[in-house]
Amino acid sequence: MSFEAEVRRFAALAQERQAQVVARVGDLAFASVVEGSPVTGAPGQPVVSGDLKRSWGKTVTPEVTMIETSLFYAPWIEHGMLPEGGGLEDGPSPGGPHSLKLTVAGFDRLVDQAVREVGGA
Repeated sequence: MSFEAEVRRFAALAQERQAQVVARVGDLAFASVVEGSPVTGAPGQPVVSGDLKRSWGKTVTPEVTMIETSLFYAPWIEHGMLPEGGGLEDGPSPGGPHSLKLTVAGFDRLVDQAVREVGGA
């Protein structure tokens, strides 16, 4: 195999690994927001009826994973602004505030975890 062919093969492998890492980071970030994560310390979504937890979705492209919910009260719970039994179906309970904030703060650790899982480090 020529040096040029080896470089092309290496470049193709690097692109494939990059795509795998990007996809895995999206999966790990989504799980951190919704379920909680020991990697980020995020508590996950509070569950009373499960509406908030089920409302989260992700849109995936090769470069970006968007994590979102359309429930109007999600920001209140994220910021811990509802008292116990706050009048909404998913008032604070197991899980808790700051899952998004902690997931963003721990993003570098999610990338490290994804790289380890994909086999790049």
